[in-house]
Amino acid sequence: MERASGALEDEILALEKEAEEILADVKTTIGDLSDLRYGKFNRVSGVSSDLSQEVVQSLSRLESLCGGAVE
Repeated sequence: MERASGALEDEILALEKEAEEILADVKTTIGDLSDLRYGKFNRVSGVSSDLSQEVVQSLSRLESLCGGAVE
């Protein structure tokens, strides 16, 4: 009975640790999504970069690769 109790306690501790790790991952994901929503992107220091301009350029390249104007 003591071994079974000890095994259950070990399993509970392992599950609690796993739950804490999952919660930390969820909080990180929520923070990243919030940054995406409000435009707080990680920027490389010393490099001036306009994300909207990069997006337009990338879309223009994609459009040209797809054969021109999209109808």
